[in-house]
Amino acid sequence: MKRKLFIILLTGMISSVQAQLSWEAHLQKMLHWPDILPAIQAEAHRPTSNAYYRLDSIVYMSYNAGSGSYDVLAKDIFGWYVKRNISFIPYVWDATSNSYTRSREWFYTYVNPNADDLSEVLFRYDAGSGIVDYYHLRHQYDSQGRLTDYFEENYNSTSGQLEPYDNDHFVYTGNNTKPDWDYYRLYDASQSAYANYARVNYTFNSNGILEQSTLEIWNSSSSAWVLSRKMTRTFNGNDITSELQQIWDATAGAWQNQSLMTYTYSTSGNIKTIEKVWQLWDNASSTWNNYTKEISEIDMTDNTLLSMESYDWNSGNWKGNLKMDFNYSGNTLSIEYTYWDNNTNSWMSGPTNKKIYNYDINIPGSEVIIPKKYFGLRPFYTNLSNNGQNYIHPLQNPFLYLLNSISHYTRSDPSLTWDLNGTDFYYYNNTLDVEKQNTIEHTLYPNPTTGTLHIHVQADEFDFRLYDLSGKMIFTGHFAKNEEIHLPVLEKGIYPYKVITKGGNISGKIIHH
Repeated sequence: MKRKLFIILLTGMISSVQAQLSWEAHLQKMLHWPDILPAIQAEAHRPTSNAYYRLDSIVYMSYNAGSGSYDVLAKDIFGWYVKRNISFIPYVWDATSNSYTRSREWFYTYVNPNADDLSEVLFRYDAGSGIVDYYHLRHQYDSQGRLTDYFEENYNSTSGQLEPYDNDHFVYTGNNTKPDWDYYRLYDASQSAYANYARVNYTFNSNGILEQSTLEIWNSSSSAWVLSRKMTRTFNGNDITSELQQIWDATAGAWQNQSLMTYTYSTSGNIKTIEKVWQLWDNASSTWNNYTKEISEIDMTDNTLLSMESYDWNSGNWKGNLKMDFNYSGNTLSIEYTYWDNNTNSWMSGPTNKKIYNYDINIPGSEVIIPKKYFGLRPFYTNLSNNGQNYIHPLQNPFLYLLNSISHYTRSDPSLTWDLNGTDFYYYNNTLDVEKQNTIEHTLYPNPTTGTLHIHVQADEFDFRLYDLSGKMIFTGHFAKNEEIHLPVLEKGIYPYKVITKGGNISGKIIHH
């Protein structure tokens, strides 16, 4: 029940996409843009291989231990259209009406079928009086494929229209792939133009890693840029050893300390341990005070994350929050979550939450086409910088390989056995010709069904195949156009299907009641 409530709350949230970031948060992100931009463009650019799998849908189901069966909670549907545009629509299962409901949708548009660079993101949701365009993000690129601008428009409830809000303009020198400047501008409706608000200048070390960024704020009264804040890093080779953030004290005419991150490294065999301590400056005592700490272990053979521990500074001691252990074995990844025991002031004796990712390790993640950073599908640039650290984080991008499912387990005590709470099932359309595939239309009804189906398809005949959730084919047949299909006796649940025609294949799912 807790998991069901969590999913309903998660799918109901829209604050994450409203993108009205606080000025403080946005200015912090601007200091780290060169860390973030390569990932933005990499994640917005889909694979060019001719053989790939397109994420079609995710079905979220809770597990009922009493009946030993799954109950539907929600689903995410991804639509793929001509020119490779994508739609994303989340649905929540309403047990009362015995149907899915939807309240919002996303649309992703790409520059053209060959470039594959993200051009636009449009978010729509039900404002109560109907679906409205609520948020719009537009990307622009230069002739070298570098992101030069993004423009944001937000919904105005008074006018009922999308209106310009802000713009980031990136300036590059020569053939550099990272920007030298970022100019941030807010839209001035009275002038029907974008007005300066802030700008950042970036400098890089000899290894091309961001070394310093200096942010200035536009003073409209004096028509001049005024110093605001600065981020400075030190290195040992490619490893960051410190990151200092300061704010400009105009009265003293000097930089004033604000925060400091200190990195220490140790290596044992192929395992690299990174300890990051975040401290805040105390002006009264002119000293650094501990704030948080994070310890990560990286397997340097494949650059994968093995564990992470987070701590808070409390009454002169470090107090743990959460420890995550990542275990890679065959076609699965297990992530175990261990919490801090305040009674013993130490980690609990074992994990009480676990996720198991099941993969098809014969299909690498590079061959899987998804709306990258799909989780929550927030605009790409809201992702925070990883402060220059470079390793594979499965929680940020779980598609190490083609992902089949994620199962969720809990237990109230580390000494007890695991209880399965639910599973997220991932489904794909695989084809060698996406554009041809997208021209095939079909209608399947009723869905949910009690045993009889009608399929209207642009073909005189077709094969229909039905599978269980493990991928085993449980029914197949050859049918004429519009012929009624009688299914075998099935238990309640979700069943993937495939329609095979001479013009291409279509995949989907039915719900059997």
